[in-house]
Amino acid sequence: MKKKLFVVLAATTLALVACGNNQSGEDGGRVTVNVHCQYGKSSRGLLNTFATEFNALQDKYTVVVDMEMSGDYGTIFANEKMALQDKNSDGWGDLVSCYPDHVVDYMLEFRAAAKLDSLISDPEIGFTQDDFDDFSTAAKDQFDIVFPRTGQFVLPFSTSTECMFFNPVVLTLTIPGVNNGERITKEYINSLTWEEFFTNFCPKLLQYNETLENKIIATKDGSGKDQDYGILGYRDDNNFFITLCEQYGHSYTSVDPTSHVPSIDFNTKEVRDLMKVFNEAKNNHYITSDGAVGGAGISSWLKDKRSLFYVASTGGIQYTQTAIEGAGWEIECGRLPQASNDHQKMISQGGSWCILEHEGANKDKRVRGAFEFYKYMTETKQCTRWAAASGYYPIRKSTTKSNAWSKLISEVDDEGEPKTGIDLLTARNANYCEQYDNILYTSAVFKGSATARSEVDGLMSSILKATIATCTDSWLQTQFDTAVNNIRKNM
Repeated sequence: MKKKLFVVLAATTLALVACGNNQSGEDGGRVTVNVHCQYGKSSRGLLNTFATEFNALQDKYTVVVDMEMSGDYGTIFANEKMALQDKNSDGWGDLVSCYPDHVVDYMLEFRAAAKLDSLISDPEIGFTQDDFDDFSTAAKDQFDIVFPRTGQFVLPFSTSTECMFFNPVVLTLTIPGVNNGERITKEYINSLTWEEFFTNFCPKLLQYNETLENKIIATKDGSGKDQDYGILGYRDDNNFFITLCEQYGHSYTSVDPTSHVPSIDFNTKEVRDLMKVFNEAKNNHYITSDGAVGGAGISSWLKDKRSLFYVASTGGIQYTQTAIEGAGWEIECGRLPQASNDHQKMISQGGSWCILEHEGANKDKRVRGAFEFYKYMTETKQCTRWAAASGYYPIRKSTTKSNAWSKLISEVDDEGEPKTGIDLLTARNANYCEQYDNILYTSAVFKGSATARSEVDGLMSSILKATIATCTDSWLQTQFDTAVNNIRKNM
């Protein structure tokens, strides 16, 4: 059997005591800290292991991870907001996984987000300068988010970006006029610009595909009828839109550093003209997206040969791997195309933690306990274990210097056997994240930024669904104006 990167501590002698609706938050002299998280069952299982370990290390707190919680970040956010409506309820979490956008709502609508400055600088349990120096750039960006209220309210945890996963058949191809007539390599894939992709690679690939008896792109279904396809499929339409703005140097949204007043910046002729380019590419079958096909789940298109490339979150590799099970090949990782190789940008995302304050007994103790548990989870050892189990990139730079990390990114196991399946994809994914950590960016966070992300998700989907004839200047202006007006209603 392959060895695991981490050993789960024996927990048979340790007991997690469920708190139920205990509003005092007390557990036999300990204070109960409830953790609500979006993560899948396997990742929640590791968080539960962290809780078991933490509970055994001290006698002040009992951390309980809600193992029944399910749904995406939006679902967790909606559930927390529903619980927060009742001041007497204890239904919300002490430590809650969420996007930074959601923290603004917790803060402004409910005044429930705990201000963390004093805990972060606490001489006993806070972070030292060495700790801060050890955090990745993506993590520091979350510490430095400017909210309407001054102070620190976000705790970074799961950072991810996007990867262009692809069918390895690409690396066997020699296409006339592509890569100087040489076989396609990873170096070529990792240097692709959108211009090269649209004007050279895609049209010549489709021409080449027509000459093959065994098609590498399935333009027809099993019965020989034409079917929808796209050489590159993009999972998240909102990330697609936001990333394109950043890559091409067009501001998406921003916040004035002095007044903290947010601004919606993307409704410009330059961005609208850029969208016409990508609309045409969609109609030429060079690209597609989940929203463009009605949320039909384009992750399966790789396996079905309806796509060769699939851009999705590095934090979602379990889903990506599941979608190609039975394909008979191992998925490859590559950098998504850029506007320019001199200005490379990829989005930084992933779930953070927020500590919510409860009214009543033990309020301060529960906040402090939640922070102490967070700090335990972000020690180098735990960061490495979390990266191995979840696919997220560790927020500590020291993690990548450990022996455990070297084993994680190796494509062979401890016995020298080639890794396969999710173990291999985890290795390739982690290696990819380390390689491109220096080109990540974070979009602005403000009251309404969650709405902005939702609106451009629908906007990008509509643009890619439209025919070339429909996607006129006036049509785009109307679509953009509507999106901006909807955002401003929630600012």
